[in-house]
Amino acid sequence: MATMVNMNSLLNGKDSRWLQLEVCREFQRNKCSRPDTECKFAHPPATVEVQNGRVTACYDSIKGRCNREKPPCKYFHPPQHLKDQLLINGRNHLALKNALMQQMGLTPGQVLPGQVPTVVGGLSGTGAAASHLAALDPISLALLAPQHCILM
Repeated sequence: MATMVNMNSLLNGKDSRWLQLEVCREFQRNKCSRPDTECKFAHPPATVEVQNGRVTACYDSIKGRCNREKPPCKYFHPPQHLKDQLLINGRNHLALKNALMQQMGLTPGQVLPGQVPTVVGGLSGTGAAASHLAALDPISLALLAPQHCILM
């Protein structure tokens, strides 16, 4: 089974996975005894879409500048303790992206042509990008993989 990793979108595109929060399962069943300011999972209002048990946090809210009211913001406005965690996630995501670019000998904004295929259990492909991917440790490869894919 092969997965295609588009290096252009990975390194140059926007990746909002770091803004994802898991929704509290107890909250979804109206059984969570913790207030949203203390629960380590999201307690989204009805106006926020939940997909596969996750919500996307509002980037503007994290920065303290969301003013969407009519219609209400479609993204989750997390309490402070979850904002803090998202900011850590964002810094880690940026550090990983920069480390990958440095490892591949790229500068920010540099575009790689085409796609590099990766195969579960190993890597295949041609060119410098494939050889740099082969040099990555398993944790970096797992972070690069789509969320539904598990590298073995």
